[in-house]
Amino acid sequence: MAEEALIHKMVPGGVPVPIMEAGNSALLGDTRSGYTVYEVTSGRSFKLRTLMLTNDQASRQVVTFYDSTSDTNASNRLLKVTVGAEKTEIVEPTDILGVREVVSSLIAFGSLSGQTFIHAGGYEY
Repeated sequence: MAEEALIHKMVPGGVPVPIMEAGNSALLGDTRSGYTVYEVTSGRSFKLRTLMLTNDQASRQVVTFYDSTSDTNASNRLLKVTVGAEKTEIVEPTDILGVREVVSSLIAFGSLSGQTFIHAGGYEY
C-alpha cells in the first residue's frame, strides 16, 4: 500500500492519478520579465522537491518564484531565495516542504540583471 502512494495520488472521486517525475532548468537574464522554469501540464499539479541556483554575478541575487504565467501578485508567490555573489545555493528539501503545489507555471524573477542558472525538480500528478 505504501508503494502505491508513491506511484499514484488519489483525487476527489477516488480516481488514482499517476505521479511523474518532472523538472526543468532556466537561465535568468534581466529583471523586467519572469522566466519560466517549469510549465505544468494542463489539468495537473507540480510539487517542487529540489531547487538549485547558481549566481555567476559579483553581487547577491534574490530570486522570487511564482505560480503563474505573468501575475506576480503576492498571493501567487511561492518562495524567495537569496544566492550569494558567485555562489551556488541548494535549497534543502525540508525548506521546500511547505511550498504549495504549482498549478500553472513556476516562474522566477531575479533582483539583478545578469545570468543566474536555476534547476527545479519534483513531480507532477
